[in-house]
Amino acid sequence: VQYSELYTLDISNETPNDDEPVTDKVWHSIRLQNPTKLPWTTAPALVIADGRPVAQEKLQYTPANGETTLRLTVANNIVVDRNESEVARVRQSVRRFDSTWDAVTIEGTIDIRNFKDEPVVVAVTRDVEGEATRASGLRVTRIATAPRAINPVERLEWEVPLRAGETKTVKYQYKVYVRA
Repeated sequence: VQYSELYTLDISNETPNDDEPVTDKVWHSIRLQNPTKLPWTTAPALVIADGRPVAQEKLQYTPANGETTLRLTVANNIVVDRNESEVARVRQSVRRFDSTWDAVTIEGTIDIRNFKDEPVVVAVTRDVEGEATRASGLRVTRIATAPRAINPVERLEWEVPLRAGETKTVKYQYKVYVRA
């Protein structure tokens, strides 16, 4: 099947704390194209190169003519450093569900450095509870996990090309309502 190499970074919703910091792992992955008229079902997948096993991972359901990503191994030569901070707060901006809510604006940065001696593409995914500010190169998808909640859940996605030795910074911003 057709495939392309890429590196993936899926940032969890967990917030780091002093006891157990959250470490972001960049994965060397492949993006597979399903050219068939039938879907691929969820199942174990074995990746072989030059007759030798490279990785084993769970292949996710993939519709006919769709695509999926399969992780191979953690890429220690793609380093990520990220930070989020509160940049604005509007006190008591909304009253809903018999409560008052502050509107808080969060700004985040993700620094990605390619220590490899070849160019790479890093696909970054960040789920946020709140509403993202639209930005260049950013794809936002609203996820219907709790449609009646005061804050939506949105998936932010970027594809970041990096030359050998290059560092790029991805910036994003979102607004979330917190109980006052």
